[in-house]
Amino acid sequence: MADRRERIKVLLYRFQENDQMKKLVDDSVARACGISAARFTIINVPDRAPALTDLSGVDAVIIGGAKWSVFEEVPNQAELIEVIKAAREKKIPTFGICYGAQLLAHALGGEVVRDAENAEWGTFEMETSDDSFTDIIFADVPFKFPAQCAHRDRIAKLPPAAIPLAFSKKCSIQAFTIPGADIYGVQFHPERSKSDYEAILEERGKNYAGDLSSLEAIRATLAETPDAESILTKFFDRIVLQR
Repeated sequence: MADRRERIKVLLYRFQENDQMKKLVDDSVARACGISAARFTIINVPDRAPALTDLSGVDAVIIGGAKWSVFEEVPNQAELIEVIKAAREKKIPTFGICYGAQLLAHALGGEVVRDAENAEWGTFEMETSDDSFTDIIFADVPFKFPAQCAHRDRIAKLPPAAIPLAFSKKCSIQAFTIPGADIYGVQFHPERSKSDYEAILEERGKNYAGDLSSLEAIRATLAETPDAESILTKFFDRIVLQR
């Protein structure tokens, strides 16, 4: 497996607008996956439209978080949806995070809605579903575990054949998979540690036009999230690297 880990090719679609946030995302995703940063091909979607040729030779696709909603005019989202559908046809393992999970659901026949009343910003407790006990990734995740969240939209309806794997008090679908397709979506951020979140809040605070106390309120909730942070590594160890 060690040799395979050194030859793997991972495609990351991200949506950041400044260099500091790009680096934060790139570093945290690579660390959480347990894969060298050198094995990633990174496309910043607002800057360059995804294309079907991106999938050539790819072993796994990751779609990261974004400030947008899937039902808004997102730069190059239509092209990314076509790539998602092609990745499924090619049976390329695909993992969506936050907006990325919502986009997977949206692209494959589910529904995403705005739910600002139940927005989650900071560290929240997740609970695994009954279906998680037979899932290759979630079977040994604790029944309850903390995870970092940053969303105001939620998946209201899963795509056909998808099954829920985790939920929280405010969000009924925190994780899902499509069995047999090696597709996973998580509403929370498994790539984001407490220190990552603190760095993001610090970066956003530099140019934040609103009340800074709202950022401090998020910071006050933050806790360590080791079980959530293990999920991407399990995705690679148990699915991608076994091919």
